[in-house]
Amino acid sequence: MLEYGFFQSINGDRKYNADSINKNLNGFISETGVFKKVGLSLKVLGGIGGMRVAVGTGRARLKNHFANNITQQILVLERSDITLNRYDAIALSLNQKDRLVEFRIIKGTSATEPERPAPQRDTERYDIILAYIHVAAGITEITENEIIDTRDNTAICGYVKLLVDGVAAGLKKYVTYFESKETDRYDLTTMEVSGYSTEKIELGYDVIKVDINGIVLNEEEDYQLYRNDTGNIILEFKEALNSGNRVTLTIIKPILEVI
Repeated sequence: MLEYGFFQSINGDRKYNADSINKNLNGFISETGVFKKVGLSLKVLGGIGGMRVAVGTGRARLKNHFANNITQQILVLERSDITLNRYDAIALSLNQKDRLVEFRIIKGTSATEPERPAPQRDTERYDIILAYIHVAAGITEITENEIIDTRDNTAICGYVKLLVDGVAAGLKKYVTYFESKETDRYDLTTMEVSGYSTEKIELGYDVIKVDINGIVLNEEEDYQLYRNDTGNIILEFKEALNSGNRVTLTIIKPILEVI
C-alpha cells in the first residue's frame, strides 16, 4: 500500500489521522529524543527549595509524538528515608493509555547502595529519563549536586539526530540569454527565458549577473532587478536598449542538498 499526503479534503474525500502527521519525519530525524538547541533542552534543575526540581523549557520526540515544554515545570519528590539512600528518575513519558505526554517521577527503591530505576517501555507507557536524582538519607533539599544529567545517554534518552547521510552545500550556475527590444524594461517571468525557470530566481539570495554583447554591467549603475506588484521579476535598464542586442543572465544559486 502506498501512503501519501497531504491534500485538502473535498466533501470528506481525504482523511488523515494523528499517525499520518507523527510519522511524517520518519527517516529524516530520530523518532525519540530531546532537541538539543531548543530552550533549555529539558534540563532538570535543582536548588529551588525543598524536595522540588524543575524541568526547563524545550522540545522532544517520543515514538514520533512531540512534546513542547513552554514553561518551567516543577516536580516534587517524596521525602528522603532517614537511614537509606535511593535514586529517583525524572522522566518525560508517553502515556498511551490516556493519550498524553507528561513529566513524571519514577521513585527508586531505598537501600544502602541503591540502584537507578529503569524507564518503563511497554504498550501503555514509553519513558525517556532526563535525569536521576540521588536522594541521600536524611536530606531535605535537592541541590544541583544531587542531579545526574542523562539526556545524552542514548540507552534511556538521547538527543534528536538527523538520520540522513548529511547535508551538502554547493553552487549551481545557470546561463540564459534573450534578444533585446526597443525598451528599458523586461518581464523575465512572462517572457519564457530559455534554459532557466525564472520563477526560481530568488532576489537577494541568488547571485545574478547581466551582460550585453559580452560586456558585464553594474547593477547599481546600469540596471535593477525587482519584483513588481504582481510578483513578476522585472529587469529594468537605466536606458532603453536597441533591438537585437544579446542580453545574458548568469544566475548562481547556493544550494543545500540532503544526501
